[in-house]
Formats: sequence, structure tokens, C-alpha cells
Amino acid sequence: MKRQAVNRFQAESLRLTKTTKEGILKSIEKSSIQELKKIAPNLDDNIEMTSIVDKAELFLNQSEPLDLNDVNTEAIILKFGRPVFFIENNTPLLTGNDIEKFQQLINNATANLRLTEKIKSVGRVETENLPGYDWLGTAWLFDENLLITNRHVASEFVAKIGTGYKFKRFGNNIVDSRIDFLCEFNNQNSSEFSILECLYLASSQEHDIAIFKIKSDSLSGHIPINILGGNPQIREDIAVIGYPAYDSRTSSIQDMQRIYEGVYDVKRLAPGKITNVYQNEGIALHDATTLGGNSGSLVLSLETGKAVALHFAGKESKGNYCVASSTLKRVIDRIPRKIYPVNGFSSDVVSAFESFDEMVGRNCRLEQYTKIQVPSFKISGRFVTYASPDSTYYATQKFFEQAEESILIGIYDFSAEHMVACIKDAIDRGVTVSLMLDIDSSKELEVYKKLQKYGVECIPAPSCASENIHYFSSSHEKVIVIDNQWTLIQSGNYSDNSIPYNKGNGEIIEGSFKNGNRDMGVAIESKPLAKFFTQILRADMQLERSAAGEEKIQSLLSTSEFLIEAPAKRPSILFPSEEFNHTHRVQVQPILSPDNYMSEIPNFIRTAKKSIKIEQQYIRVGQVEISKLLQAINEAKENGDENFSVQIIVAPPNPRGGAKDAEKTQKEVDVLRGMGFEVLLLSNKHFVHCHNKLLIVDDEAVLISSQNWSDSAVVKNREAGIIIYDKEITKYYGKIFDADWTMSEESIEEIIPTKEVINIEAYSSNAGKYIIVDACDFQEV
Repeated sequence: MKRQAVNRFQAESLRLTKTTKEGILKSIEKSSIQELKKIAPNLDDNIEMTSIVDKAELFLNQSEPLDLNDVNTEAIILKFGRPVFFIENNTPLLTGNDIEKFQQLINNATANLRLTEKIKSVGRVETENLPGYDWLGTAWLFDENLLITNRHVASEFVAKIGTGYKFKRFGNNIVDSRIDFLCEFNNQNSSEFSILECLYLASSQEHDIAIFKIKSDSLSGHIPINILGGNPQIREDIAVIGYPAYDSRTSSIQDMQRIYEGVYDVKRLAPGKITNVYQNEGIALHDATTLGGNSGSLVLSLETGKAVALHFAGKESKGNYCVASSTLKRVIDRIPRKIYPVNGFSSDVVSAFESFDEMVGRNCRLEQYTKIQVPSFKISGRFVTYASPDSTYYATQKFFEQAEESILIGIYDFSAEHMVACIKDAIDRGVTVSLMLDIDSSKELEVYKKLQKYGVECIPAPSCASENIHYFSSSHEKVIVIDNQWTLIQSGNYSDNSIPYNKGNGEIIEGSFKNGNRDMGVAIESKPLAKFFTQILRADMQLERSAAGEEKIQSLLSTSEFLIEAPAKRPSILFPSEEFNHTHRVQVQPILSPDNYMSEIPNFIRTAKKSIKIEQQYIRVGQVEISKLLQAINEAKENGDENFSVQIIVAPPNPRGGAKDAEKTQKEVDVLRGMGFEVLLLSNKHFVHCHNKLLIVDDEAVLISSQNWSDSAVVKNREAGIIIYDKEITKYYGKIFDADWTMSEESIEEIIPTKEVINIEAYSSNAGKYIIVDACDFQEV
């Protein structure tokens, strides 16, 4: 920031609050309860001193109405007792005077509230081609690729044109803007990302907020900062993180130089407290030390680790103003989200992937989730492999029948009545059954309530479908733990087509076989592995429990079913489940989203030397994280054998999507083929749908999982899978893939057009011609 240009900004600094108010509060803090009762006899004997001080400060502040006039004066609110710390490697340097009362607080936030990650996601707004400025203020990451700052910062280089926004032009040059997440003292490095677009710019009559989209390449190290749902609390300990600039207008240059040690324009952390909250106006006050350049700074609670406000101005003898978190949430929720071109994919390709039917909106605001370290295991013993529609029900029913103590289920969709019957049978035998379900349809809600009635411990998943708390966009895992010994991990839900009611083990019983989705699963006998997945499921259930004062479920749920023409043929080969009883130790690696999918799977792909086989519902080639997976395939191909092969099977177009979905699928396939991969579409002459999420490397190792290839699946959802490093087990899934390859088609035109049937009477009057489909089987997550 050019020092002579500071005057063009609203102030971000602090003044000494009124001597009278401070004197009263200090007198109360120094007094005992007995002394205060002499003045106020009605005080409760059990009241805490902090409660008395809070009430006194609330009274003193509420007696003054909010006045935003003359907020452009610069000053320091407390000349002593409010230090400003340098940042080094995203960590506050706790040196200098006045640090004692903040040291423990900041150390605790660093150890328990991931303070360094929050600091890393605060940056400096920098510009080129803007006369008078080289940087403007502070901004911080609140969602994936989204920044928030002040309107008065953004309006220097952005103008509203009609219903949209454009970057300003000076002479022949358009202003170029970026965010630099470093700019630390004695650190010449940078961490810069281009600002692509302004999504929101408040008017001068609205709260001082602006929101930007930034380029997302290599942004994975910067974690979005979770915003508190309500308002901050008076006397809550906070830290303002931003970039204070030299200001010649301060009332005491000497004090400013002393506090800032003559160093400006670098990232700082300033501790303080919330001193007032004006709930009706959506404004809060704080007393941390700031200067010009702190415009747009993060106001972070040192008690919860959440963003409680957006700093925007200061006022003589009053304090610093900030937009309270409740207002930020309300504004953010109104912002329309878009899909943007990434990594060289054209906008028309990306736009083809923008829309898909949703039963519950999956773009909700997410709470901050703390990733865990996911261990690997070496297991000797029994593995059972199975696939749908061939043998999943047979294998699952056997495990449920053999259960003696407990069944724990975490699953995305549960609508199959024959699986309800399996659970009812287990309950009747005295088995304890627990279920965490991502409820997003009326049919699922009906099943959920029925299982509750039977005595199942039922918990809604902490996803966007929950009315209590949102940690994941979707809780899309399919994990079952039986007797704390067996763990079943699979791609398929408990829907009629992912676990069709086929009693035979890959065989036709009494001439009957029910077509369904292609899905795969594995059951592994291992107490340590079962304990690990039990801890994952129970921890997610506790997230929901902790947030729920009482159980709440989405009240407005759509119907979840539609009809399509049934497949005309059975799969050409049916595969029974197989049991492998290994005396040697098999390495297995659990794969969780959002914890370790993107840290493990690209490297797993790069180990391929001969071949990669993928069977996926879809591959969203225009999305950031998926482009990283495709790049890993390219690297493996370049470094692999001369005859390295990449075979990919994806689902044909969604029958509900019509021409639009057919075009989307075709563009997706064209991009993959353009990268040199062989791509086919699974035949809907033989299957209802390709719902699988299979990855095989060199016919030696296999990933069985719930993750589709979309950004949500790999970084926002709760998903679960497992890599198994064993040739024999991998061979089982490889045979199924090879069979599916022979049943797949090269072009969309060769796929029989499977039409959605609206008339429900057609189902009952034309037995076998139509099949009921759960929308969740086709939903993009």
C-alpha cells in the first residue's frame, strides 16, 4: 500500500474507550462478591465474577446506540495491553511486552484450534495497474476458492455494471488483482493466487462486505475458515489477523512506532476482546490494535477457533467495528455459486457438469472438520469379495444371519425393504443394531422411522441433509461393522438396485434373477480394522448428537423413485462371492474422504507400470481435484511400459437428463479419449446403472470404495474405501471388469435409449418391462 494513499480508506484502528467505563469495569473486577453485595444486595451468592463483569459491560455498552458516523479516524484504542505479534511460518512470535496474559491463550489455540491453519488462510489483496496502490487490504478464505473482504477495499478496483461486476480499467490497462497468503516479516517468498471474479459487492448502504472467487490451483494447503453461525459474545477472546499499514493520521506516531516496532505491511496477529454486540444491526465491536491495511481482517475467536466477524472500521473513543458472523452467514448464503473453467478445460465442457437433480441441497455451509491420520493395516485371515447384482445380497444376508452381538451401519441410502427384514431378524435375535443414515427422501425417512420402531439406534448423518449440523456435503460412505470383527466396505447402497433381492450366490434360483446396478464390495475379518471404522462411524454420529438439542430431520423431502425400462438381458456372466483365507499378511489401506483420498490415490495411481482399470459412475473432468487424478494417470502412462493401457467404464447418460445429460456424458467421454484413454459406457441392456467406484492398478492392487470421481466426493463428503494389495483378491474384481468391458458400448448412440416412465400404472400393467429406480443411484455427489 502506498503510504500517501492510506487516507482513501476507512479506518481500521482503535481508540482508548471512555475512561469512566474502563474505571467502572476495573473496579468491579477488583471487588469481591461480598463487597459488591453491599451495593447490590440482590446479587445471587452463587453468581460468578465473570458473569457480573459481562452484565456490567453489556449494560454500559447498550446504553449507547450504534453510531457509524465519523468512522474514518485512525487511532490506537489501548496504548498498553494490546500487543501486535509478528507471524513467522504461520505462527505468532510471542515476544515483546504485554504478552503474559495472551501467551497461554494463543498457545492453546495453536495446539487445539488449528490456529496456524487459520493464519495461513489470511492474505493481502494486491494489485497491478491501479494508480496509487500496490496493495489494498486484507482478505481471507471462507470457502473453497472464495475470499471475503470489505466493500471499500474491493471498490477501489471493481465496479458494478448492471447486475454484475467488472474489474476497473485505467488507461489501456485492466486492474490485475491477486491474494498473497504470505507477506510475513523477513520472508521474501509469496503464495499468490489470481482473483478471478467478484461475486458480491455490497452497496454503500449495506454491510461492508465483498466476495471474490480466486484461482484454485494448488490451494489445498489453505483451509477455509469456518464462520460462526450466531453472534460473538461480549468479552470473548479474539485475534485480528491482517496487514496493518503505516498511518500518519494516528494521534500518536510515537505509540504506533513503539507498538509496531516500525514495521508495517506484513501479516500480524493482534489479540483482544469483543466489547459490544449490536445484534439488530449485525455489528460487533472489538478492542484489538489495528491500523489502515487491516480492512477486511479476520476476527477469529481464540475460544472456538471460528471466524466471528469481518473487521471494517474504527472510531474515535469507541473501538473497532466489524461485521458480525451472523450477518456474514446471511450474506454468503445468498451468493449464487458457479462452476469455473479449470486446468485448461473450456467453459463449455465445464458448464456441461453444472446441474444434476438433488433431493436435498448439497451445497450447504460446512463446519470445519479436523482430518485424522489414517493408518494402514496388515491382515491375515478371511476376505470375502462380492458384487452386485450377482452376489451382494447373498453375502450380506449371510453376515447378518451370523451376527451375534452388534451391527453398525453408516450408509448414504437405505430404501430396500428386504434389508429392513434382515435387520428386523437380527433385532429379534437380540443383536444390537445402530444406523447412521443420510436421509434425503421420503422413502428413506419412512425406513428410518420403521427401524427406530424396531429398536435400532438411528442417527441422522452430519451432512447437508441434517437440520442440526453440516460437516460433510454428503455422508456417502457404505460401511458395515459386524460383531466388532468383520468390516464390509462397498460402493452400493441398500437400495433395490444396488443390493437386489437375489437369493443365489451368483446363480439363478428357480429361474429368478433380478437385474440391478453394477456395484462391488469386500468383507474383511480383522478386529483392528473393525475398531478403526467403528471409531470413524461413532465419531461422525457424535458430531450429530452434539449439535442436536433434539432430533431433527429435513421436513420437506421429495419422492426418491422413478421408472425406467428394465434391462432386456442378464449380465453375460454371473460372479458368486468368494472367500480368501490368507495365512500371509495382506496390506490394506483405508481411504477416507475428506481425510486422505487426495493424499493417497494420486500416488497409488502413479505406482502403475502396466495398466489402470477404472469403473466409475462418472468422471467430472472439469473439476479441480479430479484433474489431479487424471494428471496422475497421465504421469503413470508416461513413466510406464510401452504398452501401458488405461481402460475406463462409465455409466451411460442419466435417463432423467434427456439430451442435456447425453451431451454432458459425451463431452466427458470425449475429453477422456482425448487424453489417450480407452473409454466405454456400461451396457444398459444388462445393467440398470453403473454405480461402481473401482480402481485396479497393474492387476495387483484394487481400490473398493464409495467415492465417485467428483470434487465433492473426494474432498467434501464423508466417504470410505480400502486399497487391498493382493493379486488373488484383485484378480476377482479384474475378471468382473473384463466381463463388463465386453458388455459395454463405445458410443452413446449404441446405448438403448432408456426412457423415464412417468405413468406409474405402466409398472403394474406391464410386468417385467419397467423397473423402479431410486434417484440416489443416479444423483451426483
